[in-house]
Amino acid sequence: MNFLQQLTEKERAFFKCLEDVDSESLWGLAISNVVKNPDVPKFRGLISSLKSQAKDCEVVMVDVLGQQCYYNLLNL
Repeated sequence: MNFLQQLTEKERAFFKCLEDVDSESLWGLAISNVVKNPDVPKFRGLISSLKSQAKDCEVVMVDVLGQQCYYNLLNL
């Protein structure tokens, strides 16, 4: 079973939007590293970290992820 088949529908949608995140910031680089070589535990760990950061500073996460991708994160 490939990586995407192991994810929920919402996780797949979030992963797809992460493919377009700019890797210029530290968060962008972390996201890019997971997208380039994904596995389920690493991806779900990234989701947890991004959600935690979004609670601390929503503005930063919206800037890094973009509005739609940020909403996808909140819906996970």
